[in-house]
Amino acid sequence: MLPIPLMVALMLAFGLGEQLPALPVAKGDVGPRLLDTAVSLILAASTSLGVGFGLASTIRKRGGYRPISRRVHSILSMAVEVMNLGVYAWILFGLGWVSLVRNGLGLKGLPIIDESLILLPYLLAVIAGWIGLYPVSRALSLTRSDRGLARYILLRTRVSLGLVLPALFIYTLGGEAVQRLLGPELSATWWVQLGTLGGLGLIVLTVSPALVRITLPTSRLEPGPLRDRLERQAKRLGFRSTDILVWNTGGAVLNAGVTGLFPWFRYVLLSDALVACLTPSEVAAVFGHEVGHIRHRHLNFFGFFMVGSAGVIALAFHFLETRIEPSLIAWTNETIAAVVVVTLTVAALAAYFFFVFGALSRLFERQADIFGAKSVSCDSEICPPHAEVDLDEIPNLEAARVCPVGVYTFVEALRSVASHNAINSNSFSWRHGSINGRIAYLESLMDAPDDEPQFQRKVLRRKTILALCLVVAFTLAVVTGAIGVVV
Repeated sequence: MLPIPLMVALMLAFGLGEQLPALPVAKGDVGPRLLDTAVSLILAASTSLGVGFGLASTIRKRGGYRPISRRVHSILSMAVEVMNLGVYAWILFGLGWVSLVRNGLGLKGLPIIDESLILLPYLLAVIAGWIGLYPVSRALSLTRSDRGLARYILLRTRVSLGLVLPALFIYTLGGEAVQRLLGPELSATWWVQLGTLGGLGLIVLTVSPALVRITLPTSRLEPGPLRDRLERQAKRLGFRSTDILVWNTGGAVLNAGVTGLFPWFRYVLLSDALVACLTPSEVAAVFGHEVGHIRHRHLNFFGFFMVGSAGVIALAFHFLETRIEPSLIAWTNETIAAVVVVTLTVAALAAYFFFVFGALSRLFERQADIFGAKSVSCDSEICPPHAEVDLDEIPNLEAARVCPVGVYTFVEALRSVASHNAINSNSFSWRHGSINGRIAYLESLMDAPDDEPQFQRKVLRRKTILALCLVVAFTLAVVTGAIGVVV
């Protein structure tokens, strides 16, 4: 549920974009710049629509869903996201969109309004991309035929933007409040900005469950055998939450999630299709997977990663701005140099999140898979026969063994997720890996259960190394003065 492209766009606009000098914009330049922005968006939208409708037509002529068509759709979706980021970066840096909004349109100093308009070109490009890919989703039966384009766009908007945009508003209003309280000079120091970033981040993590209730169509899981089972399981696992919710997607999505850093304000979300299509044991395994994310403190580390990445991004941008751009200007001209720096910036951000954040996310996902399988395991070396665990039977789940039935239960849940969501089990997901890869690893634990402690040590080792690298990068960014570029 973390829209990485949107977060990259936010970094471009309010991280790198905010560091550009606020140049004055002549009244005569406002119209032409707006026209250039509109033309850029129209070209991006036309590309998405043309490719989307063309691929949908080809899929229908060849008989609908095929694994290769699904892979092409995934590649196309990623290509459209990268294209949108590139177009947005051009609008920001090539056309001077931030200066145009704040100086040309006279909106500087109007919180929320100027930030919304700064982000508007990207949101328009994203919606155009969804419209372009909608016929492909219909042709592949990835969205229900009775849903309609408007409901499809509304669902995508609520899922993708509903959590991030309110967080952006919190950061914007909080930053304005700090600036007015401490004054421009003091609030501009890196340590005040870092403290503001951390404090507002804590507020966002605290209120994120409320944002879920507001932005997503949810309802309480009805009382009954399934809810009773999950509540008993939560008590056995030492997991506390505010409620267990059903995410009403009209049967379109089979998935689950957990939100909330603190146990007294946390929700577990189970999609309606997951509750309807999986057996109670499989639902319990998926529930255990979400609990695993909390027990292993994955959300906490992701928050640390995002804050710590400010140092990495600051160093990269500082290097491009002070070393690469002057050399390019000397060889070419300012326009070409700006285009190259923008391209390198987008490419560096994309590579950083794809390789570093992606590897971390896949590692955490496998760790949660193990926890999910353990949560429905009986910790018996002679399983099967399998005995349902009682309340206090496995007090230390991390030290327990996965049993064959526990693995089988979670594996069947993964296969149901792939089947219902029309995911090719061999397709690689940069955040989750492939379904078959996750299944193969879990099945290998049945033959070699002692490999699991070794895996847990590997996770701890990689987290420690990454944390040290982020701390070192942030320290270097502060020492070199690069941190002021982003924070």
